[in-house]
Amino acid sequence: MSRVKYHYKFIKYYSHSNPHKLERIFFKLLEHINFIYQNLNGTAARRLKSLPKIGYSSNWISLNEDAVNYILSKHYEIYDIFKDSFLCDELFVPTILFNNQKYKNMIFYNTPSHDKPEELQGNLRYINWWDGSPYTWTDNDLNTIQRARELGHLFSRKFNLESSPKLKEKITFICKGQKTI
Repeated sequence: MSRVKYHYKFIKYYSHSNPHKLERIFFKLLEHINFIYQNLNGTAARRLKSLPKIGYSSNWISLNEDAVNYILSKHYEIYDIFKDSFLCDELFVPTILFNNQKYKNMIFYNTPSHDKPEELQGNLRYINWWDGSPYTWTDNDLNTIQRARELGHLFSRKFNLESSPKLKEKITFICKGQKTI
């Protein structure tokens, strides 16, 4: 809820894309003052009362055309709810879908993942965030990738197939219709 409770007015100035450390610190402090002001004048509390139930899922999802069209039809609502919010890419799609009876079960595994290899990460994608940002799979990871497949993952990232010829060979083998690595 904290991602949408407040209007983040200065986030673009203190993000990591800003190379000036002192400037980032200044704007982050200014943002905290902004939050205090929103709490004192009641803006944050009023905003929370007006919001629908906020959903959460990975920002990487697979949807059918009907669901995508429904989300697109809600573009004004999405803008109103998520303008000036923080990391809303993991919130806006599930919020729109979860608040509609027809679409509420369309997002597979809507429980947040805690970057543990044994957890299905909500979208049938196996991405190793716990060893990198994301970790790049190598030839040494063939058993791990096979285990992920057996758990039900259909997609993965990140690969550098030029430096991992065994991995490239195995992926090519799978893409030709084989069941196992």
